[in-house]
Amino acid sequence: MKKSILFFLFFLFISNAYAQQAITVSTIRFEGLHRIPVDTALNYLPLKSGEELTPALTRKTIKMLYETGFFETVSLEQEGRTLIIQVKERPTIASIIASGNNDLSKEQLDSVLKNLSLIDGLTFNQATLDKFVASLDAEYERRGKYNVKITPTVTPTSRNRVDIHILISEGRTAVIKQINFSGNATFSNFKLSNQLPIATGPFSFIKHRNLFSQEKLGDTSKALSNFYLDQGYIQFKIETAQVTVTPDRKFVYINFKLQEGPVYTLKDTQWAGKTILSENELKKLSTVKINKPFSRKTVQETVDAISKALGEKGYAYAIVNPIPKIDEKNKTVLMTFYIEPGQRIYVRRITFSGNIKTADIVLRHAMKQPEGGIISLSKVEQSTRALNLLGYLEEVHLETTPVPDTTDEVDLNYHIKEGPTAQALFSAGYGSNGLTFSAQVNQNDFLGTGKFLGVNATTNLMGQVYNISYNNPYYTVDGIQRGFNLYYNRNTPGRLNTVNYTTDLFGGMVSYVIPISEKDDALNVGFGYQNTLLSQGGLPATQVVEFIQDNGHLFNQLLFNLGWSRNGYDRASFPTRGLNQSFNSEMSGPIMGKPLDYIKLTYHAHYYHPLHASSPFIISLLGNLGYGFGYGSTSQLPFFKNYYAGGIGYMGAVRGYNTNSLGPRDSTDKPLGGNALMTGTTAFIFPNPVKNMRSSLFIDGGNVYNTHTNSIQLSQLRFSTGLAVDWQVPLLNFLLNLSAALPVNARPIDETQYFQFALATNFD
Repeated sequence: MKKSILFFLFFLFISNAYAQQAITVSTIRFEGLHRIPVDTALNYLPLKSGEELTPALTRKTIKMLYETGFFETVSLEQEGRTLIIQVKERPTIASIIASGNNDLSKEQLDSVLKNLSLIDGLTFNQATLDKFVASLDAEYERRGKYNVKITPTVTPTSRNRVDIHILISEGRTAVIKQINFSGNATFSNFKLSNQLPIATGPFSFIKHRNLFSQEKLGDTSKALSNFYLDQGYIQFKIETAQVTVTPDRKFVYINFKLQEGPVYTLKDTQWAGKTILSENELKKLSTVKINKPFSRKTVQETVDAISKALGEKGYAYAIVNPIPKIDEKNKTVLMTFYIEPGQRIYVRRITFSGNIKTADIVLRHAMKQPEGGIISLSKVEQSTRALNLLGYLEEVHLETTPVPDTTDEVDLNYHIKEGPTAQALFSAGYGSNGLTFSAQVNQNDFLGTGKFLGVNATTNLMGQVYNISYNNPYYTVDGIQRGFNLYYNRNTPGRLNTVNYTTDLFGGMVSYVIPISEKDDALNVGFGYQNTLLSQGGLPATQVVEFIQDNGHLFNQLLFNLGWSRNGYDRASFPTRGLNQSFNSEMSGPIMGKPLDYIKLTYHAHYYHPLHASSPFIISLLGNLGYGFGYGSTSQLPFFKNYYAGGIGYMGAVRGYNTNSLGPRDSTDKPLGGNALMTGTTAFIFPNPVKNMRSSLFIDGGNVYNTHTNSIQLSQLRFSTGLAVDWQVPLLNFLLNLSAALPVNARPIDETQYFQFALATNFD
């Protein structure tokens, strides 16, 4: 204000002085210029040498020089016919640094600074800095941070420059204290609150649903409108969405004033445009219900279904526009689906980028969509999913690019990020038997060929395993896989508090995986040879002694495997939906010497399903069944081929109980395992704020049985409940599995183990 008054008085003084005597300017001289070139300053003047300086030109000269933003002060003096313009240049910005910004990224701040010309080397303007602070404050309030403090500090330095430091104290995001509704005659406040992406309940902190922001308010209004539209209230509107901030600016109250309106019924549907599909096909795709309340959701489902069906026929850019005709008198809606299929689209080329280690041909093997063919959206989705299921790609992004100068061709460009392809697996568990360890080294993408090579040497209390395995997933052009496995195993389960014996096994297997459908169904076939040497341990159990007496201790076996599998997961790591199933049979027959004839049948299923389409909450159901028996001269399943249950594992996982401890026991009261297995898990997976982490509440159940002596009794099932965490630790590249479980119905003979963990480390 003071500066404005002085500026006004200066104008009056100049105007009066020059009103009395106008001069013709012969020379213009600037004083005080250091950074701004004289020629640049002269270009901003409204007069030139030889022109008469009038009061109007005087005012205009001063105004235009101020408007350049280069100068803090401007004054005019006359020396004969020379006009002297004295200026003081504004300082330039030497550096500008912001600190304390956690919610806003550096890139976001830099973008705002650049738009306001607050950049190193440009002229500093205090008004511009004030504008930046005000806009930053508004942005934080939009994000629900009402207690933000922004403190700019301007420090003069040499050569008329300044350093700017912007200190930001963001404070906490305002918490939603209460959500209120008015005007809702049909639905209760509780019912409406359950439809919203924001919440105030005890678990609302998950995914920060209890934190306020203007963006969340917009999403909430949209969710509320969609809910009413799905119930037939097509005239519904939110009259006001009022946000009240508490005096301490820590909490907000949200009040929605609603106008519901009447319910409208869907009278009929019609199809218009170039439908391509027959009317019967369209009716089958439609999910809208005639003579039922109008539903936005079913209309959108119908639009998506028709678009997808047209996409399968190559019309990738089809437009399906639902047009309602509303009868206000009868409160009905006639819905017309107007279809514009556009041109049929072909895929010209499929490209890959980012694959440094993996050969291009390996990725092409995963493609279901052919080059040069009509585009099929489902085949494109299957191709993307197949890449995600390879297991050694961390990220897969598809970009569909129209081909220049054409209207009916596109390129599919996959941008991928490779993950570690070599893997060292370490697992550990702690209980009454102490620590157990195992280790493996596997190459999932050997030399970039997509083939698997594993050279494993594992030692733990169970024994030693030495294994070389190889698998070629591209053995034939039809997708048949072939693998080899050579191994030597020395099993000493007595050291892990189970039945006491030792087996030395060596042999080899050849296996094939044969795809039998486009839905990831595969037939698994394998055959091989195994030599088994069975020895008694110290203080052998009666079951071991009698088995050796009846059957001998050295066996040469032919092994046959036959199975079926279907992988319906959406991705290999941390699936969110889909069913994965497998059934496998193992059959042993003799070559020479004592026969060892048995069959083992195993079924595994794991299902993931989110609570709804976009929900971060996932239900996981896991089930395992196993049954083995002897045939021919072998009366029952050999005891050393028994199933085990208890602990953290694959088939026999029942957390909360010691590893392999459940089920029948031998004559020395050690776990013997059984020929029948039944285990399962129900888990509720919930989100957490840590990236690459999955947490779940679970209930485990299961046991193993010896059906040769007793029938399967469901009352013998053991249950536990607890919390599990799976964490893909960044930078260190290892997967940590933790579980804390409490046995629900443990018997006095059961061995409990409350905490268990497993560790898997990836490396390149």
